[in-house]
Amino acid sequence: MLFRSAHCPDAEGSTVWHKNREFRLDRFDTTAGVPAVEVLETPATFEQVPAFEFKVWLSASMASGFRKVPRRLRVLKEAPDGSRLVAITETIPLRAVRKVLSYGTQARVIEPDFIVSEVRATIERLARALEHEVATDD
Repeated sequence: MLFRSAHCPDAEGSTVWHKNREFRLDRFDTTAGVPAVEVLETPATFEQVPAFEFKVWLSASMASGFRKVPRRLRVLKEAPDGSRLVAITETIPLRAVRKVLSYGTQARVIEPDFIVSEVRATIERLARALEHEVATDD
């Protein structure tokens, strides 16, 4: 399965990054051997698909697995206890939120504000859903 990112300037979104989309190439039909879409080289340039960085404090146990990765991850600060502040480059806000949530209590998102807000809102929705589920099970 091949995924590619695209920027859709006419799409709705609260930020320029919310107008980015990710597509599975195998879902596009072609006619007469002519590709239905233009596939850009990966990684795409900022002009083609705007990227942003989100910053996360990682616990010492999680931070050990995070090293500098060109164009994707920068270690900004290392604390004496082994925890790290890292900046991760992303193009799709939802993917950033999912990454942060996948780290659980081992990470705390610091910025940008729109990612912090989306992580918080997602956690609140999950908590309400769990409360509802527990209430209906009784």
